Amino acid sequence: MINVLTFDTEEWFQSHELGIEPRNWQHLECRVCESVKRILAILNERGIKATFFVVGWIAQRYPELVREIVNAGHEVGSHGYAHEIVYEQTPEDFEEDLKKSLNILKDITGKDVIGYRAPYYSITKDSLWALDILQRYGLKYDSSIYPISLRMFTKGGIKGYISKPCIIKEGLFEFPMPVTELCNFKLPVATGIYFRLFPYRFTRWAIEKANKRGLFVTVNLHPWEFDPLQPRVKMSLPYSIKRYTNLHKTEQRFRRLLDDFDFTSCKHKLKEIFEER
Repeated sequence: MINVLTFDTEEWFQSHELGIEPRNWQHLECRVCESVKRILAILNERGIKATFFVVGWIAQRYPELVREIVNAGHEVGSHGYAHEIVYEQTPEDFEEDLKKSLNILKDITGKDVIGYRAPYYSITKDSLWALDILQRYGLKYDSSIYPISLRMFTKGGIKGYISKPCIIKEGLFEFPMPVTELCNFKLPVATGIYFRLFPYRFTRWAIEKANKRGLFVTVNLHPWEFDPLQPRVKMSLPYSIKRYTNLHKTEQRFRRLLDDFDFTSCKHKLKEIFEER
């Protein structure tokens, strides 16, 4: 079974819990470029291709980074322009943010972007209208939906929603975020804080369990999670746990993940799925 590997490509200071206003982003230290280059080197060692969902703000300032990702054979998708939470936007604002990011990425790569991931998995039951806009802009897939509530850290997730990869709307495929069941509880796995918080053997068990059932898993990480030396910002204990737990273990666990499982990009997986039908 070939699983899917993705990265939400954003700067360390673009998380809402840090409380840093977008107008101040330009004055802060850039660290995303070095983190992405380290990830690219690891992937190159193993000949693995992935999808990088890039924030438009990042692409606009570091177009050479986007080109480096593409030149290494990886896919670039949209992570919006300003890393805004979808359910806090109006449909009009979301459309403008999406359009801006798609135009920037196409100008840099010369290719149409076919995939999108919402910041914070923020396509929820109250913002499913976003899927209609993605469809209208010709996107082929979305990877924004967590089929459980993520109330511990965000308002994201849709409890009881689709948990298997599928066509969610005509012409639009969904790569949902992975969950596993343990003692009648559904738990998020193999993404961000959950990859760092849970022991690696739990992540491996969950992916193996899904693969044995004939389901691939969409793994998602962030370049800043490979940067334990990033500037630290004082915040509440729950958000501090979410942000900084086990950053020093991310790369080691990631290498083990690549040793244990096969991966590809969303684009290549989508092609494989429809060729098999």
